[in-house]
Amino acid sequence: MKKRFIALMAAVTAVCCVFASCGDEESSKEETSAKTSQSESSAESETQAETEAETETEAETEAETEAETEAEAETEAETEAEAETEAETEAAAISAETLYKAVNTVMVDFDSQGTTLPVSCVISSDKSKNYNVSLSDEELGKFYETLSQYAQIGDTEYIAVIGADSACKYAAVTSDGTSVEIYPEGEGNSASFADCVEQAKTDAE
Repeated sequence: MKKRFIALMAAVTAVCCVFASCGDEESSKEETSAKTSQSESSAESETQAETEAETETEAETEAETEAETEAEAETEAETEAEAETEAETEAAAISAETLYKAVNTVMVDFDSQGTTLPVSCVISSDKSKNYNVSLSDEELGKFYETLSQYAQIGDTEYIAVIGADSACKYAAVTSDGTSVEIYPEGEGNSASFADCVEQAKTDAE
């Protein structure tokens, strides 16, 4: 009887050990699974964070590229504007020599048509500076019109001193209203355009 009891207790103990072992294994499996899930979740979070960082970097790069493109476009626009301004300036700035030759050509045309200047005079781009001009308003208008055909006057201010022989004595131009260029050199007053205008009146008397 005693032996039976001992055997029974041993059997119960063995069963308990088996259950305990199984419980430990289950706990270990659950713990391992939880750790695995946590690791996977952490890895996914890191991957998502990296993806977001890459997306932000791409967005920043795209923004920088757009900014560079806009800057290049602005630079090109400024360059074109400068080129246009330079071209306009060049077109407007006629040389005194060119004006001198153009005025003489106009006077040759006038002479061939029987229009002459009996006295010396000053003809200017600004009619208020004209002096001693014997041409009629119609003839003067034709002078300006014909002159513009022989020279690209633009906005250049000028005066031309024309002698009684209908030949241009000298011509003067200014691109800024102050400095003056005269052709032929040595004629007139090159101190300033205003001084040149006053001298021209004296030379036309």
